[in-house]
Amino acid sequence: MEATKRLPLQPPTFGDLVTVLSIDGGDIRGIVPATILSFLESELQKLDGEEARIADYFDVIA
Repeated sequence: MEATKRLPLQPPTFGDLVTVLSIDGGDIRGIVPATILSFLESELQKLDGEEARIADYFDVIA
């Protein structure tokens, strides 16, 4: 079998900046971050339109 060349996976960037959203919480503690993210996304949609999503503004969400 012939080996295929693979390019290294590069993170998406905006210039030299990589934006990361880190969310902590699990089980019952996950309710607070989920509520805050829901509120932030609804406010974002008021500013940028109904199609705006928080995921569109970050390169990595963990």
